[in-house]
Amino acid sequence: MKCIAASGFGLIVSIAVLFIMQYINAALYPIPTDLDLSRDEIYFNFVSEHPLFLFGILFSAAAGSFVGGAVAALTKIDLPSIYPLAIGVVLMVLGYVNIAMIPHPVWFWIGSLFVYLPFSWGGARYIYNLRTKSN
Repeated sequence: MKCIAASGFGLIVSIAVLFIMQYINAALYPIPTDLDLSRDEIYFNFVSEHPLFLFGILFSAAAGSFVGGAVAALTKIDLPSIYPLAIGVVLMVLGYVNIAMIPHPVWFWIGSLFVYLPFSWGGARYIYNLRTKSN
């Protein structure tokens, strides 16, 4: 039960980090207010012309996943690796639901494959390595 609670807490924190970083990304690369984003092709054209906007989204996904895995590992000392990976799976599913709703370039779909799972596992692994160094 403690592993599930640690994973849930890590997931909540990771989603919060993701939202905060995507807010910062939107502030750095604002979408012009005159664009009609209700039309998919207009959004697709915008993100195709502004790849840094999409890189910011991938970076926020990586940071959120990493922090989520790290928080879960900090919350439960002997957390098995499957739980940080579960955080990555949940974030990946949420990310792909978002991507499927609005068209994105193919490179973004592929990049999203390599963000969530490795970074959530890496966050937990980072905490494990810090603990073993301090002991």
